[in-house]
Amino acid sequence: MLKNKGQSKIGCLIYLLLFAYFIYLSIQLVPAFYKNEELRDTLDIAARSYYQLKDRPEVMYNMILKKAREQYIPLKRNDIRVQLRRGEVEISATYDIEIDFLFMKKKFKMHPTATMPIYDF
Repeated sequence: MLKNKGQSKIGCLIYLLLFAYFIYLSIQLVPAFYKNEELRDTLDIAARSYYQLKDRPEVMYNMILKKAREQYIPLKRNDIRVQLRRGEVEISATYDIEIDFLFMKKKFKMHPTATMPIYDF
């Protein structure tokens, strides 16, 4: 009976360490993916207003880059692509972020995309 006395404390400590590691991971991952969704929303707005901004593409690029700067996303103008296809516009951006997993660092390639139909009036 005395042998089992410390086993519950060790098990509890292991579970607490695992729980703390998952909290740490969520603190690292959630903001990165949230920022990606915020940028995707901005791409969506730019795609919706493409018809009004097609003669002034710099306005659209500046709007996207401004949002990226606000979110501390490492995005350059070359990373933003605007493609026209059969009555729709696709705006996408590609960038890499590095996330620290405590024991290693991993690079994630983010690729937010927005596609909207173009209505010609």
